[in-house]
Amino acid sequence: GCSGFTGDLNLPSGVTSIEDFTFNGCSGFTGDLNLPSGITSIGVAAFDGCSGFTGDLNLPSGITSIGVAAFRDCSGFTGKLDIPSSVISIEGSAFDNCKGLSPIYCRASIPPSVGYNSFANTSKLYVPKGCASVYRNTNGWNKFESIVEF
Repeated sequence: GCSGFTGDLNLPSGVTSIEDFTFNGCSGFTGDLNLPSGITSIGVAAFDGCSGFTGDLNLPSGITSIGVAAFRDCSGFTGKLDIPSSVISIEGSAFDNCKGLSPIYCRASIPPSVGYNSFANTSKLYVPKGCASVYRNTNGWNKFESIVEF
């Protein structure tokens, strides 16, 4: 619940996980959220309710799981959400009501498992070439209005 952060949030290299509720309810961010490449998991509600982040949300390659409500109710993002191919699970409400993240890119050939109501923006999803039909037939991913191959 901290407030008054200014600028980017740059986590140092060597961090391997963001634990449950780490930045829950923090506000006042005025820049980017930069996650180092060593992170493998983001815990439950780790960034739930944060505000002020701008730009894209690029999750680092190597991350495998995104916890329940990890980015729920975040505001201020104005760019794309890029989910690397290493992600195997996105828990319920992970990006629910996370306004501004559009479009969404998922780089996995096999769709990661997704929990209930994982995404707020279900308008456009980009997936690897040859994978659109698999995503269209997978629970959670099939809620997107448009699935486009890149």
